[in-house]
Parts: sequence; C-alpha cells; structure tokens
Amino acid sequence: MAGWWIRAVGLFFGSAWSAVLFAQAALTVRGAFLQTWQNAELRSAAGILDCGILRSGSGSGWSLAAGMEIPLSPLRLEVALASTQFKGYLTTQNSFPFRDTVSGSVIEVTTKPRLESSWLFAELQPALHAVLGKRFRTIVGFRIGTSLLARFRQEEYIIDPDTVFFLLPDGRRVRNRLLTEGQFRQRNRFLLGAFAGFEHAARIARGWEWLQRFGVEYTASSLLAEAPWRLWSVRAEMGLRIGFPTPPEVVPPPSVSPPQTTVAPPSPALHPSLALHMLNIEARVQSGVELLATPPVVPSVFFAQNSAEIPERYRRTYLEGEELTEYDPLTAHQLVLPYTAFLARRNPRSRIIVEGATSGEDELGGIQLAQQRAEAVRQALVALGVPAERITVRWSVLPRSPSNPAYAEGRQENRRVDILVLDAPVIEYVQRQQFRELIGTLTVQVRCRDVPAGELLELDVTCSDTLHRLPCSPDTIVRLPVRCRLPVQAESVPLVVRGIVPRSGIAADIYSELVPSEYPHDTVVLDVRCFRAILRFEYNSAQLLPEVQERLRQLVALLPPSASVVIYGSTDALGTEQRNVELTEERARRTAEFLRRLSPLLRIRTAALPPERKFPEHLPEGRFLNRSIWIEVEP
Repeated sequence: MAGWWIRAVGLFFGSAWSAVLFAQAALTVRGAFLQTWQNAELRSAAGILDCGILRSGSGSGWSLAAGMEIPLSPLRLEVALASTQFKGYLTTQNSFPFRDTVSGSVIEVTTKPRLESSWLFAELQPALHAVLGKRFRTIVGFRIGTSLLARFRQEEYIIDPDTVFFLLPDGRRVRNRLLTEGQFRQRNRFLLGAFAGFEHAARIARGWEWLQRFGVEYTASSLLAEAPWRLWSVRAEMGLRIGFPTPPEVVPPPSVSPPQTTVAPPSPALHPSLALHMLNIEARVQSGVELLATPPVVPSVFFAQNSAEIPERYRRTYLEGEELTEYDPLTAHQLVLPYTAFLARRNPRSRIIVEGATSGEDELGGIQLAQQRAEAVRQALVALGVPAERITVRWSVLPRSPSNPAYAEGRQENRRVDILVLDAPVIEYVQRQQFRELIGTLTVQVRCRDVPAGELLELDVTCSDTLHRLPCSPDTIVRLPVRCRLPVQAESVPLVVRGIVPRSGIAADIYSELVPSEYPHDTVVLDVRCFRAILRFEYNSAQLLPEVQERLRQLVALLPPSASVVIYGSTDALGTEQRNVELTEERARRTAEFLRRLSPLLRIRTAALPPERKFPEHLPEGRFLNRSIWIEVEP
C-alpha cells in the first residue's frame, strides 16, 4: 500500500516540474476546514462493542494540500496531494426495563452509546476546472486515498432517569462510562470519493492569486471493510496559486525568396492571442492627513429563538482594534467577541459584564435560557483570552433596555446578550491618519489577434476596484482611470494591468513599477472625503449616551473650527411613520445643539438619512445601527 503512495508522490513532483518548464502551469497550496456528516450501520464491527446500531453522526476536520495545474483546453487539470484529518462521532439511543434495587419497581432506562473516531488520510485529488470568468471557476474531481490512522473511543451515557448510575469496579457511581478504545480493525485501505465546488481567485501580485473555494464531497467507499460507513462533507478552503506563464515564442523574420508558383496549403486554424503594451501614465500624487472614524460595534450577541448557541456569523478569531477601520459596521458587529477581548487586553484593569435575556413568554426555558446564553458568551470570551475572573454574568427574562415586544422584530432583538466593558477608556474613535495616493490616467495599447468579432475584453488594474469592458479590437488605445493608495514610506509600488477575453480563454498582463517621486505632488491639509461617523441611540430615544458625547468631543477636537458638518438623523422601520419622522429630526437636532455648544463656529445642517443608505432591516444589528445619526464633513 505504501508503494503506490510513493509512486504517486514521485509522479506528482515529476509532472509538476515538467509542466513548469514546458507549459503554462501553476502551483497551488491550500488549507481547508471540513464539516462532516456520517451515515453508517455499525454494531460490533472492527473492534467496537455491540450497543445497538450506530447510524448517524457528525464531525469536523482539516486538510492541507499542494497541487499542480496545467492547461487542458478549454479546461484546466489540477492534481493535488493532500493530508486530511477529521474527528467525529456516531450515536444511537437505547431504552430497556431495569429493576430499581431500592424500591423494587421496574423502570425504563434510556442510554446513549457514543462512538468517537479520529481518522488521518493521505489522498491523491485529480480535478477539472471550468473557467467562468475573470475570477470564478467550477471544480469537479475525485479523491483517491488511504487511511494512515484510525482510532476510536466508545462510551455510554445515561440519559434518563436521573436516579440511575453506572457502578464502576472502584465503587464510584457515574452517569457515563468508557466501554472500549483502540485502533479500528479491518478498515478499508483504499478509499474513493468525489467532490464538486466553485472557486474565487483574487490577484495579490504578478502571478500570485489568493484562493477561496467552497464545495461538497462524498466518500463512496466505506471506511470499514466489515460494515457500511460513509461520509458527506462541506469544505471551505483558502490558499495561494502561483502561476508560471509560458515565455513568449521568438519568431524569426521571414526569409525573402524568389517568386515561385506553388499550390497554396490549406489555411491553418486560428489561434486567438492578446497583447497589452503600456504607453504612458499621466498622474499626480496627493498626500497629507485624512480624517477617519472607527465603525460602530453593536455590543450584543443575538440568538435564534429558543437557542443558547452562538450563531456561526459571530467570528472567534484574534483581532487588533486598529483593524476595525477596514470593515463596514455589519461586518464589525460579527467581530464583537474578539473586539471585546481586544479591549480587555488593552485595559488590564477593565471588567466585563455579560447580561443574558430572552424575548419573554414566546421562548421556552425562561430565565434558564437567559443564563445559558450569558454563559455561552462568557465561555467564548474566555476562549479568546479574557480571564474568567474579570467577567461577571447576569441574566433576566427581558433585557435592561428592551425593544418593543409588540413587534416580531422587537422580540427578535430581545433574544440577546449585552456586553458591557467597564473601567476601560473609550477607544480612539476619530483619528487623523497619514495617506498618499496616485490619481491619473493609464494609457494602454491593446492588440487582439484572431478573436471572433463581438467578444469583450475585460481590463483590471491592481489598485482599482473598477472592471473595464470593451470590444476586443485588433489595435486599440485605451485610457484607464487610476486611483492607487500608496504606502506612505514606500519608494515604489507594483502596478499590474490584467486583460482577459473570457469566451476565448486568453489573457495577458503588464507589470510596471510606480515610483511616486517621479510624479507631480500635491499636499492636502485635511482630507475628509472618506469620513463617516455613525453614532447609535437606544430604542425609541433621542438621548445622547455618554459614549456618544465622548466621541463627539473627539470629533470636534480634530475638526477645523469653521468646518461644514452634515448630520443625518435615522431610525429603524418599527413604529409609526409620524413617530419615526419626529425621532429622526430630534436625534439630528440634539446632536447639532451639542456640537454647537462644543464649537460655536461650526457650520451645521441637518437632514434625514436617505432610505437607500440605511442598513438591512431584516437583521437585528441592522435595526440597531439604523437607530443613529450619521455625521459627514463637507470638503
């Protein structure tokens, strides 16, 4: 069995080296997270004890893969070697009569056998890619592998009643016991499966792309030789693709020969081609100070009805507070747990209070459900590094500041845990930051050869979010607007223009270096084009919260005394239209009065926030964010 795996490794690296040398190839390196569902019919196979038929379960795992891609017109072939590990469990439930040794009565006992398993596979993964456009592909392929490690642990739990226990040899009474553990016997050494999914690729440098893949896979072979045991998995992958473009072919000049009378050969098949040439860059460099505001973070975790499980949209990754300026407010809310952990690290003397609540009578569990929700948030914060002794847990049937339970949306908002951070200074909300950017026009010559009429060319510049589409003509001069953010201290910045004709499957790149010192330079005293501050209010209230007042003070301290400020009032969609109009005006008016007391020379006007700029009302965090005022500074 090891022999075929060694031969596969040798074939893979030999093919990869040949493809890099002689074809337009690419290498990929990927990591994946797997969520797995298991279907089985196990009783006593492979060394486990017979505790009833184990039929279903779930699990999770990871995979690391390195692959090679080669063109196989009009598709691309990828062959990858992967190491995959997953852990999961199978369960069932048994009920049987049991005589109570104390009362002598016969009662029914319910137990749950549980089989935990851990697997490690080595796999060969051939796949075909179909290109759907500039950034997207669909992928289908096979998984051919062998199991390197397969361990199990079998336990049994008493579910009901609470008065029944297992009696261990040492005299202890327990509610769960270990039945057996060890290596699976007679497992299948050869496994076959299939997978399908799609890919998005984002260019990060010349020849380098950041990959995101999502798909499903099915293991057709049973994991064990003695009994059926198969897997369904959902796979989320990220990684890098490193391209190796084919060097351009050098065509010798045609030789001149005397005229001859010959029979013309048949016309060769057309081979579409694309060439790009950079002619000129007309631009200026702007630098100076820009005013930015940190997006608001709604300090609550919202739960599904009757559930104490934190929804998957809330991220549990490490965060530095400075990263928040890169996110919109909805994404920032998904980071509320790591953001709270960041505040705790930044302020070692701070204390955190988590307050769990429910929506009242329409949820089962009552006060216990509120406690479970608060405990779930506490455990998540501890897992992110917050010391448990600095967290206080409280719970109540309704939140301290409840939304209106007369509306379904209000009840949805009340199913939450509020997070309060005490003894921590307000994080710098408004800040000045150095910036430098290049603004201008890039002139490119485009040459399309043997491309069918009507096909479109897509042009993309690395530092621009705009995709330009135009007919792929034999000889065209194109002027592309360029707006590139430049690192403040960088002496040069790479610039890549990529062209692709999706229907013909041809592409070309131009690579250049931008040297900011070579262009005319303008200094900006204070750039306010990107400034947008969003400050929240409580439900049905126009009262300025203390943290909102502190953030307004930060803003005034950084603005010129006679700056022009626009304050947009906003509400959610709950309540009557008349009340929302009144609340919109009152929130904007009170904010304007507070700013005028801080800086009488400010030129302030108020307005209602246009509906198209509001956050989605179907999300509770969207409605929380809509109870706000928006502040923008006019240039």
